[in-house]
Amino acid sequence: MQESEIYNTDSTATEPNQSAAYLQLSSDKHLCKLSGQTWAQQSANFCDWLQQEGPHQNKGQYTARFTHSKARYRFAKVADCERYCIREYDDLHTVWLSLNARAKADTGLWYDPLDHYDGFQSGAVSKALRRCIPSDDYVGVSLHSPRQTGYTHRHVALWIDGTVAQDDFQAFINSFVRNHPTARESDNSPEKAIRVNRVTGNDLSHLPEGADSETEAQRGRTTALPREIASNLPAMQVDNDLQQAPCHVRLWASLLWATDKRAWQPLGGYGGSRLDEYASRERMDRR
Repeated sequence: MQESEIYNTDSTATEPNQSAAYLQLSSDKHLCKLSGQTWAQQSANFCDWLQQEGPHQNKGQYTARFTHSKARYRFAKVADCERYCIREYDDLHTVWLSLNARAKADTGLWYDPLDHYDGFQSGAVSKALRRCIPSDDYVGVSLHSPRQTGYTHRHVALWIDGTVAQDDFQAFINSFVRNHPTARESDNSPEKAIRVNRVTGNDLSHLPEGADSETEAQRGRTTALPREIASNLPAMQVDNDLQQAPCHVRLWASLLWATDKRAWQPLGGYGGSRLDEYASRERMDRR
């Protein structure tokens, strides 16, 4: 078998849908091609690039991605976003959605990692998500995070002003399973994929990282959701940048870097003028 080939399998019940039968497959995922080089080569190139770009300076939203500073910036903004929603929304509900797709075919061969990533970005799935949200008053983020294989999976975090339930998001999960070639219903059951919570005072028991500082204590408590997001930001787990991360994380990041793909996307009013004004006002109040 060559490094990578089109492997046409029969369309049977063991495959998620017919389109999976025509994805590129490889016996060694490290030999899959990304922008003209193997995944293993791009992983090495990615680390070389990080080395050349360092030391990394904290420039807020302009901080280089794949760095601890950028991850902390995103985490801090998520926490401030939630605090805004806690104070301004009348009926705050949080939603945490998890999307999974298989990295390997039933034959044991690896799917092409770029095809696998692109399956998470379907426009039809994005439209299905928007239809599930009953209110225009919401904020959220979509984020990718690595699996132990180096392949990606996706989460969506939402803060919604209005009542929602788990069933409201089943259509989104169904759309994802239909549109991602390697996604299966059994890997995206409601119990695994959808978590909805109506926020009450009892949920506000968490302080973000650095909560021992007086400044963080003044900012206020949050639910567990910002920490859930932080746990899916791999650069939060390193001191400087992803050169220090485990091999599977560097492999995952090199895919994004080599193909110019996003791991983070704001949704709804996230980063909107009202939120920015709130953050500026809070900074002024703490001075």
